[in-house]
Amino acid sequence: LALKGPTTTEIDITTAKILVGFLDSGMINAVNYETQFFSYIHTLALEQFQAKANQTSKSLYTIVLEDFKSYELPHRRKDGARDSLAVGWGTVETVEPFYSEYLLKETVTKLAEVIMPRILRE
Repeated sequence: LALKGPTTTEIDITTAKILVGFLDSGMINAVNYETQFFSYIHTLALEQFQAKANQTSKSLYTIVLEDFKSYELPHRRKDGARDSLAVGWGTVETVEPFYSEYLLKETVTKLAEVIMPRILRE
């Protein structure tokens, strides 16, 4: 988003410029087109981030499942038997004005001690 990621290519930027031209033809003839273009893209990206971040109506369980990956890692127990170890990674992305709700100590503790282990057991 916002054409600033490490995988953004010139083709991505050119395609976005073409699409912006369809959405806002007044930008095509702008004197400072580049500045206005990236400002426009930033505004659209911010709106997307905020829409995605407003998860206040969802449970923590649902939020974590939206971007959760689990892995089974090979493991040897102390007795030498082969086993596997379940490891999970969940990402909660959020921006103002919603981020503070997810940074509360109680919320982070619940995520780490209750929600993520539950997901791994399922």
